[in-house]
Amino acid sequence: SHPAAPVVLFEAQGYKDEFIYWRALLELCMHYEGKQETRPFILLLFVEESHDPKNFAFEVRNPNQLVRLTLNEVLEAKPEGPHPLSALKPLACPNEDQLRQEIRTWKNDLDGLEETTQRKKALLELLTACILARFGTLTLEEVNAMLEFPFLVETQAGKDLIQIGEERGIQIGKKRGKLAGDIRLTQHMLGDPLTPMDKLFEQDVDTLESQLQALQMRLNGGSPTQ
Repeated sequence: SHPAAPVVLFEAQGYKDEFIYWRALLELCMHYEGKQETRPFILLLFVEESHDPKNFAFEVRNPNQLVRLTLNEVLEAKPEGPHPLSALKPLACPNEDQLRQEIRTWKNDLDGLEETTQRKKALLELLTACILARFGTLTLEEVNAMLEFPFLVETQAGKDLIQIGEERGIQIGKKRGKLAGDIRLTQHMLGDPLTPMDKLFEQDVDTLESQLQALQMRLNGGSPTQ
């Protein structure tokens, strides 16, 4: 990358997470722990306004910055015509009926970009992943049929999506991943050793919730979280 290019610590948030601002601060600290000379800024993108816990409890001063945006704000600010952000539009789509009306427009926007074939393919894979994440009742085959994008199944991204859907279920996997991340963050704040992610994913959701609650009680001095 260019030596003058800014360092962006980016996180997209598709559900309400009480720890997201603390996690952003942790990432900032880890950046400086690596003795980086550059001054980064944090970019948090919330899919919906309700996903922001609004518990920002620290001040970020220049030359550091924290930018907080919702997906709708980003999409409304984008210029007219084809744009890579069209790949994220399914996340802001309110229902499946509108999805079926808009999906071809989104694909045509991506097809119309002046990009390499490889980059267009990556954006179409991202579009498919966003549709599957937003509408859990649709199968990969149904989405491919709507997009006329069958080669996704042969890519690693396609195989990963199928595996997630078959082995864990999209919603269960998402919740387990959130719990595992919160457990590791709380362990870090307590100074405890971090449990490996593969070990956490071997446990069911109820067990992870119990572990997180116990850690949060320790963090709060023995009081249960609200």
